[in-house]
Formats: sequence, structure tokens, C-alpha cells
Amino acid sequence: MKSLNWIVSILLFLAGIWLVIAPFATGFQPARLAWTSATSNSVWNGVVLTGLSLAGMLISGLLGALELLAGAKPQAAPAEAKRA
Repeated sequence: MKSLNWIVSILLFLAGIWLVIAPFATGFQPARLAWTSATSNSVWNGVVLTGLSLAGMLISGLLGALELLAGAKPQAAPAEAKRA
């Protein structure tokens, strides 16, 4: 399930990046002119989607790290240290 979270977050991140660059890459934003409403909409939606996917990756990573720390067992002291 954790790998699915990462895959979805990465796909959403890539989709967000595409939304940011698509108006310029596909040519529906005229060069050197003010942004059209479609360009502005695409760029802002891409920025939000990219930010949310990065937040999802960060939260997923932190929860995974906390799970690893909670599952870690403290190491027992060596037998020689117990005798002394």
C-alpha cells in the first residue's frame, strides 16, 4: 500500500509539472504576451497539484519513518557488560 501512495504522488507531481509547462510547450500561450486566462488557470492548478503531491510524499515518508522507529527494538547489552 505504501508503494501505491508513492506511485500516485509521483504521477500527480508529474501531472502538476505538465500543467505548468503545457501552455508554453503546446503553444496555446502566445509568446511575449500577457497570460491568457487558460494559461493562468493551467499554471495555478499545476502549482497547487505539484504542492499537494509533494506534501503527500513528505507525509508518507514521515509516517513511514515513524513506523520504522516504532518497530525498532532496543538492542540488548552484551553479556560481558552485564557481568561487570
